[in-house]
Amino acid sequence: MALFTSTQNLLHHTLLIAITSAQDEDKLVECIKALTVFVLQGLDAAAGAGELASRIILFCAMQRALASAHKFSFDYGHPVRLVDFLKALTGVEAKDLDLGITDADKKRDLLDNGMIFWNHFSLIKYSPSSKDLLKFMYRSMAAQCKQNQAGFDQIFTIYLKRESESADLEERNISFGGVQVKNRQSAIDLVKENYKWTDRFAKVKLLEENPYLVLFMDLHGIRPEDKDSNNTRTGISTLPSLDTISTRSSSERTDHRRASLVFHGFDHFHCLSQPVADALKALIDTEPDFVKLNTTESGKLYSRTINPCLYSTE
Repeated sequence: MALFTSTQNLLHHTLLIAITSAQDEDKLVECIKALTVFVLQGLDAAAGAGELASRIILFCAMQRALASAHKFSFDYGHPVRLVDFLKALTGVEAKDLDLGITDADKKRDLLDNGMIFWNHFSLIKYSPSSKDLLKFMYRSMAAQCKQNQAGFDQIFTIYLKRESESADLEERNISFGGVQVKNRQSAIDLVKENYKWTDRFAKVKLLEENPYLVLFMDLHGIRPEDKDSNNTRTGISTLPSLDTISTRSSSERTDHRRASLVFHGFDHFHCLSQPVADALKALIDTEPDFVKLNTTESGKLYSRTINPCLYSTE
């Protein structure tokens, strides 16, 4: 147990160095390579390689948004406009950003008034309420959800700072951004699974019916229309309309409050340089191999005993 705890602490420390090195590309790449070694050794029990990669992507976007808007250090953090964060992620200006939301007023509210404020992730084992989300913002944290959490892998607070509102932070202005990460090479049926990426399914309880954001990262994804075409567009799309499916109750058939962005692969994150994107690709493609890691014959024998069919005998 002590060894497990120490290795997990070392993994988290390496991740912390990586995220605080977002402006130093060479150091960031080296940290990602170190994380890849952890994954190879099977020491990423707290989160899969895809979730590690997604957190680094989010940190890179936050760092770029901070640098362009405020020139402040990421270590201490500073509020960032949601539109600046999304521009760092996508490279697209707010006026040209398609979020798949049908209610123009809700989209305007989200983009014109949305503010985010976080500089680290902390694990939660529950579905947050707007009161919890407000507390997250006070602590300058985003939430890493427990494994197999309904709906999302990460959640961060969005505060809708409307001009007519009081200067005091109020729970009724709280919304959120939910991040779902898929790290598999098989196709994902976005229409069939669409209902999962909503506040209702994730049981995120907001005080008011404010607009919210879903970021879907399909790390191995290729858009279907791009397979036989030179037109790759931007590699960014939106989730299908909830009108296209029947969910478990009629009240969930539509949700005009949900904005979304779907990223198809690493090459379409504007905040990532090519060396960083390549390092992250290597990270998510890594699988633990305990047999090759064991240097002693007894260690290799043990690994083969507990995984007798790991390798072909032919």
